[in-house]
Amino acid sequence: RPSVIITDIKMPGMSGIELMRQVKAMDGDAEIIVVTGHGDIDIAIEALRLGAVDFLLKPVDIDRLRQGIERALTKLKKKKDIIGYIEGLTEKK
Repeated sequence: RPSVIITDIKMPGMSGIELMRQVKAMDGDAEIIVVTGHGDIDIAIEALRLGAVDFLLKPVDIDRLRQGIERALTKLKKKKDIIGYIEGLTEKK
């Protein structure tokens, strides 16, 4: 399973919002970056509420995308570090 997913909002067959719901149901730790050509604030709010790490408008600025990916990877590393810390505490008991 990928740790970081980049998805568009408007896709044939399934919206990016529905994809986010399904991905989060399968893997709550997956980080998602949403890309759209439609600057609809309601969609942006919904994506962020569902846990999107970033919401980018098309045309996508490659530096902003890179920053979003770095933010997602940092978030994943912090989660992993916290889990490791908690497991270390649990083993000491």
